[in-house]
Amino acid sequence: MSFSDSQTPNTLSLFYADRLYRDWQDDPGSVPPPWAAYFARLDGPPTDAIGAPGVGPAASQADLASQNLVDQLIRNYRVRGHRTARLNPLADPPPAPPELTLDYYGFSEADLDRVFSAGTLAP
Repeated sequence: MSFSDSQTPNTLSLFYADRLYRDWQDDPGSVPPPWAAYFARLDGPPTDAIGAPGVGPAASQADLASQNLVDQLIRNYRVRGHRTARLNPLADPPPAPPELTLDYYGFSEADLDRVFSAGTLAP
């Protein structure tokens, strides 16, 4: 087993890790080398290797407004989508509520190729 698998702090070894950290602060050579390397990384600045998020370009007001409309459309499908269910295969399909159409939000067929985020609506 590697150091990262077997010796990193967990809920059962917090006291031990805290004691090692205090000892390391007093004398870095007084703790095992893997722990010393671990504690040294804790005191350093975050790096991209740890997973610091990148910053993308700022979104325009129009993009933010469109994203808001897409969020509303997705929410309305979750709340009102059952109204379009065809429960009787012999009957005419039920009419779609207007809030489930692209026109209701000012979108067109051309907007279907645009990329939007659904991350704000994750359960």
